[in-house]
Amino acid sequence: MTGNGVMQMKRLIGAGLALTLVSVSYTTALAGDPNRYVDRHDWPLWSTTYFSDVARDTPIDGELVDAIRYELIRGYPVTATDELGYEDREFRFEQPMTRAEFATVLSRSQGLGVEDGAGAEWFVPHVTALTGHGVIPSDASQDWAAPISRREAGQWMGRAAGAFGADDNASGMTFADVDDPLILRALRAGIVKGTGEGRYEPDRALLRVEAAVMLLRLARARNSAGNADNPAVIEALQNVVREADRQAAVRGKKTVDQGYLEPPELGGVLTQELADQIWYRSRANLQARGDRPLAWTESPADSYRFTVSEAHDTIAELHVCAHAVVYSYELGDENHVFFEQDYCERQFLVLLNGQWLIAGAR
Repeated sequence: MTGNGVMQMKRLIGAGLALTLVSVSYTTALAGDPNRYVDRHDWPLWSTTYFSDVARDTPIDGELVDAIRYELIRGYPVTATDELGYEDREFRFEQPMTRAEFATVLSRSQGLGVEDGAGAEWFVPHVTALTGHGVIPSDASQDWAAPISRREAGQWMGRAAGAFGADDNASGMTFADVDDPLILRALRAGIVKGTGEGRYEPDRALLRVEAAVMLLRLARARNSAGNADNPAVIEALQNVVREADRQAAVRGKKTVDQGYLEPPELGGVLTQELADQIWYRSRANLQARGDRPLAWTESPADSYRFTVSEAHDTIAELHVCAHAVVYSYELGDENHVFFEQDYCERQFLVLLNGQWLIAGAR
């Protein structure tokens, strides 16, 4: 391999999850990466950057960015040329959220185990699930294509705070233009906030950026103190990371040995969007290069070091460091060590149907 090729591979090792899962040269953005959105530079500053939390050991990127990394909400494909719809996405942060859309993302974010309905009924199972949990009242309007107002969204979030056990710590908080007890319950949990001068603006349509940060705040309000001292939760999170790397190493070696790429079978460790994204990007990368896979990566079990950035009931972020050994196929030597290097990254995990899954990495 040329010197340039070696340098390229060494640059890639900085993204441990990307390299270990793909086991080929990998340069495009993963699912959960906000930088793949073409309207990224237009997102409102309040939702993407703030620096008030000194307890975290990594820079804070903002609530909209985190909501995307946890796959709580997704954008729209710009063109139909990308068969998975991951290329050149638009988030459309100023677009009003429909009642059907908000019900669907709220249901998904709580891991209720509901699959989308067929065709035009895609949102119905999510509405049914939320109605069963008391989040959407049984007598709610059936005009699901209409934009949801901030009033109704706040009411749903107030019921969700009670149904899913969100904290209720900030007593005495009010809005100047609304006194709805459900909205105030969501306010006390930190799920909704004002728009300036103590106002909530209940009759305005809820924007997609506002919906995204509400979902993230609800996730963090569910046990806002976190599970950093819960050994069972921490062990489960760490095991998912180790298992993702183990499965990737087995798959990577097989891919290099046989000389072609098969769809990944990374059961129980990745969200479906992340798995699809990795498969699509790695396949496209190989097709563009026109040659065989280059290498696979293994991390010794005793090399992992974990720091819990946050671990709530449904979302968690780990700072993961490990030692990567990159093997390459060279002159028939299946155990040729290409190079070794330590790496660190942030990994974002979500709890879906009782199982922790990796949603993205940085």
